[in-house]
Amino acid sequence: MITFVLGSDWKAASAFVRARVSAYERAHEGAVALRVDAREDDDEVVWGAFSSQQLWGSEQFVIFSHADTREELLVHMNERAQRLSEVGDTYVVWCECTKKDVQAYNNLLRYSEVHEFLRASAGEVPQQEVYAFSDLV
Repeated sequence: MITFVLGSDWKAASAFVRARVSAYERAHEGAVALRVDAREDDDEVVWGAFSSQQLWGSEQFVIFSHADTREELLVHMNERAQRLSEVGDTYVVWCECTKKDVQAYNNLLRYSEVHEFLRASAGEVPQQEVYAFSDLV
């Protein structure tokens, strides 16, 4: 399953992702969500996230934050979106962009559960919201 989280409202997006992670961890005893920052983590970590279930021997839950900073990651997921949506693994893909910005990834949008969190007002994201989301991912 793929959950596509879009938009610039860090507070709402982080609360949504945190709730999803908690629900997953309650449903799968001993499971731990793998958090990957596509902007900061190296290639081995980013691409290894797709095969980490081999280490755990069961379903996995992977959160890709800042996925829009690696176009090749979005292209890869778009090409395999249907297959990824049918497997037992759960992927949360977070991008600081709008649904309109990612329309080119039509398979990813089609085979994902899409949630868009847009800030109501323009301006900078308050630092405490940035830190809260950074702590989450």
